[in-house]
Amino acid sequence: MAAISPLHLFWLLPSLLILAWLERQWPMLAAVGFVLLTVTVGFAHGAMDIFLMRDARDQIDAKACGLYAGSVLVLGAVLMLWPGVALITLILLSLWHFGEQAHREHDPQQEAWLLRFVQGGSSVMLPVLLSPDALKPWVQSIAVADTAWVWPAWVGIAGLWCALLLVALVLIKPWRSQTSKTLWIELIALMVLNLLLSPLLAFALFFGVYHSGAHIWRMRQLQRREGKTWHDGLLVATMLATLLALAGLMWWMSKQTFTLNDAGQWLRALVVALAAITLPHLILVSRNRHRLFFAA
Repeated sequence: MAAISPLHLFWLLPSLLILAWLERQWPMLAAVGFVLLTVTVGFAHGAMDIFLMRDARDQIDAKACGLYAGSVLVLGAVLMLWPGVALITLILLSLWHFGEQAHREHDPQQEAWLLRFVQGGSSVMLPVLLSPDALKPWVQSIAVADTAWVWPAWVGIAGLWCALLLVALVLIKPWRSQTSKTLWIELIALMVLNLLLSPLLAFALFFGVYHSGAHIWRMRQLQRREGKTWHDGLLVATMLATLLALAGLMWWMSKQTFTLNDAGQWLRALVVALAAITLPHLILVSRNRHRLFFAA
C-alpha cells in the first residue's frame, strides 16, 4: 500500500483530537464505532476471501469454500461456550495475522519472524500497557467469569511482547533500517491512537479502517493485476451470509446464558465471531501472501 504523505498529518491529527473530544462527551462512541466498523468494513474485508478461493479458470473452488465455512461454523459453535477462550484466541491469532506486512518486508527469516510478532501484537498489546484501567471493564464484559484468568494471561502476553519489542530494537536498529519502516510507523501511529482514544476505539480504527481498508485495496489491486472479473454480486452474497451467520450466533447466545441487552454482550458475540472467522482467514491470506504482498 502506498506510503502516507506527511502532509496528511495536517488533517489526521486534528481529526483524532476531535474524535477524542467526541468520545469524552459520548463514551459509548467506542462500542458503537467498534460494532459498526466491524460489521461493515471489517466483515467486508473477510468476505473478500471468496475471491481468493477461485481456481485458475476463475471458478469458485467448492471444496475450499466448504472447508472455510465449515471451520467457521465449528469454531463459532465451540467458542461461544467460552467467550474468554474466544478473546485469548483472537489475541493470539492477531499476533500472527496483523504481522504479514513485516514478514514481507524482511528477508532474513529470524528477523522476519521477530518483526512479524512485534507488528502483529502492537494493536492488541499496547492497549493493555497504555490503558489498562479503561480496557479491563470491557474484558470483564466479554469474558465474564473467565476474567480471573483472561486478564492476567493478556497482561503476561503483553509482557512477552515488550521483550520481543526490545529485542527487535536492539537487533534491527530501526533508525538505520529502511526495510521495516511500515512496522515502526504503524507502531508509532498505534501509540498515538491509544494515548488519545480509549483502547476499544483505537482498535476499532486500526482494524476497521487501516487493516481492513488496506486488505480491500490489495484485493482490488490483485484482481486488476491478474485480470480477473470483479463480481459485486458474489461479494454482496458472501457479506450477507456473514451477517446472517452473525445474527444466528447472537440469537443462539441469547438463548443460552447471555442476553444481548448491553454493549458488552454485543461485543462478546462479535469477539466470538471474529475469532471463528480469523483462523481460516489468516490461513488463506498466508497461503496467498506472495500474490497479495510481494507484487503490491
